[in-house]
Amino acid sequence: MSGREEAGTVEGNLRVDGALVLFGTVTGTATVVAGGSLRLSGTVLGDLVVEAGGEAVLGESVRGDAVNRGGLLEVYGAVYGALHREAGTTLVDPDAFVRHRH
Repeated sequence: MSGREEAGTVEGNLRVDGALVLFGTVTGTATVVAGGSLRLSGTVLGDLVVEAGGEAVLGESVRGDAVNRGGLLEVYGAVYGALHREAGTTLVDPDAFVRHRH
C-alpha cells in the first residue's frame, strides 16, 4: 500500500478516503470509506469502521468496536470492544485479541 504516512495524534474523528499509514492515535472514530485504505500502527480510542470498498489493517489496538460494513478488515492487534462482521471480508490473526465477536 502506497500513500501518505502520518505520525502523532489525530484529534476527533478521522475519515480515510485514500491510502494512509498512521503511526499514532485517533481520539475519535476512524472510518475508512470506499477507495480508502488504512494501515494502523497505533490506537483508535473510538471505533474503527470499514465501509464497503474500504480496507483496513489493524496492527495495534481499537478501544471501541471494529465494524466491517463491506470492505476488507485485517486484525493483527487488539479489539477491546466488539468485532462486528456485517459484510465484506474480515481476517483475524490467531494471535490477535478480540473481546467480543458478533
